Amino acid sequence: MVMAGQQTLSSVIQKTAIPNLSFAASAIELEHLGRQITDQDDYHLLFTRALGAITEEFDFVILDSPNQISPIMENAIFPADLFIVPFESTKAVKSYGNVFKLI
Repeated sequence: MVMAGQQTLSSVIQKTAIPNLSFAASAIELEHLGRQITDQDDYHLLFTRALGAITEEFDFVILDSPNQISPIMENAIFPADLFIVPFESTKAVKSYGNVFKLI
């Protein structure tokens, strides 16, 4: 797993049949890691550091983060130049107030 330091991001990126489009899958273990990493200093920078190693390979990186505020979401937000928050219902709008505090 990349964020646990066990693999590099380059090693998990897969080419697709579409030219200039690659993909890196997540893992179920990422949810468990999210509960553990908060004990580390600067845990919100783990994914930023992994992205730093591939900046020459890609012009854009699109992340689909969890739909809940978590250490994993923080890692997705921190390196972002643009962050899009979709809203599905009135209930979701109320809960996303916490997302804006995080940002």
